[in-house]
Amino acid sequence: MSIEKLESLLKENALYFRRADLFEDPLEGNQSKVTIDYRPKFFEGAKDSWIHKTMPMIDARVRRCVYVNCWHNNKSESAYMWDAYTKDNKGIAIKSSLNRIRNAIIDKEREFLLSPVNYIDFEKDHTSDANSFHAFFYKDKSFFNEREFRFAFIQNFEHISKDEFDSLHFEEGVFIPVDANLLIEKVIISPHTKARDIKVIKKLLKSCKLSRRMELPTK
Repeated sequence: MSIEKLESLLKENALYFRRADLFEDPLEGNQSKVTIDYRPKFFEGAKDSWIHKTMPMIDARVRRCVYVNCWHNNKSESAYMWDAYTKDNKGIAIKSSLNRIRNAIIDKEREFLLSPVNYIDFEKDHTSDANSFHAFFYKDKSFFNEREFRFAFIQNFEHISKDEFDSLHFEEGVFIPVDANLLIEKVIISPHTKARDIKVIKKLLKSCKLSRRMELPTK
């Protein structure tokens, strides 16, 4: 993540969850082709209008209701991820764990789904049509290097099939309160980060009494 996002996390004590339909991936939250083709059999007895008109409408609406926070699941650093997700060759990675993130989330009202992402061929492989929420844990196999682990929640779902749905307000993103001290195991600095930016990161971490958790790049 960028230094600016680290600063936001530390000052706000919150993780940012992005609305799923605003991600760049055009397949985000979509069912695969074979899953859609199988719907008449999976929902045997349902009207054609429900399968071919109502369900696609619900699919599109669900993408406006789901909010996602993404992590890279790996035991070591990834050159691919540094290149893809750091701006101007500077940035940091937060090392955490499943238990740390679970315990760090202060919001107890929402229900969060936590799961690694499954990488598939969207032309040939099935997604899960039994639960629309599960579609957000599938991505095209071309993204495999991301090795993504996701936290997600859904809101306004109770309105999904109602006429007033399109008049509702959908935030672009939601900040979920967390305990940053519990969340952060280490702050790993990109190997391309310049000395002046490392000083900025040090100052940020010192202000939150997290200086000892900083891991300098090995060059």
